[in-house]
Amino acid sequence: MELFGIRNSLYVGNYQQVVNEASSFNSRGDAALQEECDMLLYRAHIGLGNYFLVVQKVQDDASWQLRAVKLLAGYAQSPPTMGDKACETLDEWMANPQAAKDTALLVSAATILNMEGKYEQTLKYVHDSEDIELMAVLVQTYLYMDRLDLAEQQYNAMQKKEDDATLTQLASTWINQAKGGDKLKESLFTLVDISEKFGTSSMIYNGMAAAHLGQGEFEDAEGCVNSALQANPNDVDALINQIAVLQHTRPNDDRILSTLAMLEHQHPNHPYVKAWRTTQESFSRVAGC
Repeated sequence: MELFGIRNSLYVGNYQQVVNEASSFNSRGDAALQEECDMLLYRAHIGLGNYFLVVQKVQDDASWQLRAVKLLAGYAQSPPTMGDKACETLDEWMANPQAAKDTALLVSAATILNMEGKYEQTLKYVHDSEDIELMAVLVQTYLYMDRLDLAEQQYNAMQKKEDDATLTQLASTWINQAKGGDKLKESLFTLVDISEKFGTSSMIYNGMAAAHLGQGEFEDAEGCVNSALQANPNDVDALINQIAVLQHTRPNDDRILSTLAMLEHQHPNHPYVKAWRTTQESFSRVAGC
């Protein structure tokens, strides 16, 4: 419970707050607690885009959870062709029974595998977990697979386990946004409630922007996107949401192409970027015929 506040700040995307608090955290000589704090600190740095810092700080002989965040950071800053290598490393690690039970490693593994579109592999590793964060990962994975029915089942399991947990509340917003319609308003209300408890962040603003976009409220969506970018100018979801808003409001705006170029440079492994690159290559092939 000593890291409860830091964990919740991480979950809602207040990464700089995590860095500030984790950097001054006093573990009172508890090595395991300090290592867990370091893991949260490095995950926050990944959230801020400080991939190189994490890669440099974590030693190759560190614990599973620290090596896992190092792998995630290295993957995030690597060219798209490095995805297979990261997945091979995960396969090797998961062959170790001790590693396969490490929650932090499983979260990092699921993040990489989902970005690579290897959802079945993610399910193989985390499908029976009772850890609340891994349960949230399952909700996301099922939504990536367009299996809203399974995502909702997993969310119901989260409610039974910890109904008032921050991750359970966040999961409800993902489910409601996937359902659309009137549920978008519920998602927005929940995000406002979370922001009142833990403060705003790029992640929260992006969730609000998505809810407004789903309701055709483009001006409100744009305001949320601008707030998200102000909080973190390099946030990948904010950049993607900016493109979505501009496509609805100012489709000829030069910022669409410049933002796409920025995404391709800074987030080469993101599924949105990969899909856009594939589309561009397809157009190029057709144009060359």
